Amino acid sequence: MTLPDGTGFDLTRAIRGGQVPLADGDPPRILMLTARGRLTDRVTGLDVGADDYLVKPFAIIELSARIRALLRREAREAAAVLVHGPIRLDAARQLAWRGTRELVLTRKEFAVLRYLMNRPAYVVPAEELLEHVWDENADPFTQTVRVTVGTLRRKLTLDGEDPALETVIGRGYRLRELPASVDGPVEGVPA
Repeated sequence: MTLPDGTGFDLTRAIRGGQVPLADGDPPRILMLTARGRLTDRVTGLDVGADDYLVKPFAIIELSARIRALLRREAREAAAVLVHGPIRLDAARQLAWRGTRELVLTRKEFAVLRYLMNRPAYVVPAEELLEHVWDENADPFTQTVRVTVGTLRRKLTLDGEDPALETVIGRGYRLRELPASVDGPVEGVPA
């Protein structure tokens, strides 16, 4: 897992933390192939964001099966806890926080936030949100995306806080780069 400029753990952590620019779309699925077979290495690999971990030597048939299993998974479902600066989103428990403040979100607001957190720093067009967050019966001429983003924006940013969600006029929406919370991690939510 040693690479020319770090380890696979470092690279995975950077990808999941949004420090590595990625193409638009779903976040990558990460399968670590390594000679590091100790239990602590396997646990570390999965904890830093790998979707699967396979120790060498391995049979090609097992590698193929693991790849097929990863491709069957919805990539957005892979990360149970998403973090973007002070914002944390626990997908499994359907909870979100900014710092230590729990955000009370509707299902659509939660889904929009999750979609944006899976694409940190990218401008996401309203049409893309409509296509991926709403169902196929959504009216493409509706203002529902604009209204939902507006209420989400107000919930993400209270007086005195740096704005978290911005509109890029004519292009879409994106989460702004924010410093991590000075309040520390939220109890019960992995940092």
